[in-house]
Amino acid sequence: MWFTKFLALILVFFIINIFEPLLPQVAGDRQLDEDCKTLRVRCGYCINNLKFEPSDYILINDLNQKCRMDVGRKYVWRNLNSCDMVYLRCKGVKNKIDCSVLADLAKMRKRLH
Repeated sequence: MWFTKFLALILVFFIINIFEPLLPQVAGDRQLDEDCKTLRVRCGYCINNLKFEPSDYILINDLNQKCRMDVGRKYVWRNLNSCDMVYLRCKGVKNKIDCSVLADLAKMRKRLH
């Protein structure tokens, strides 16, 4: 079990290290959005070519579960995959990323109270 989590952690760091240099340093909102979309597409190609097992995504599943619990009263959380996380991190390059920011950037539906 711990070995699977370790592999998933390596996967996430691998993805971030590959794509971090592609994050726009200074750009207008339109250029930033285009760069982030390109990054998401490239991430998808990379993930599809690596052919990971479903158990390799346990860290992403854990993060989704944690965020669902953290923001469950404010947002209807939908699961995000690795490439969604990279894309949202790119879009939120100016923000400190937490579950609320991820939900907002992903335009998740807010709960009515």
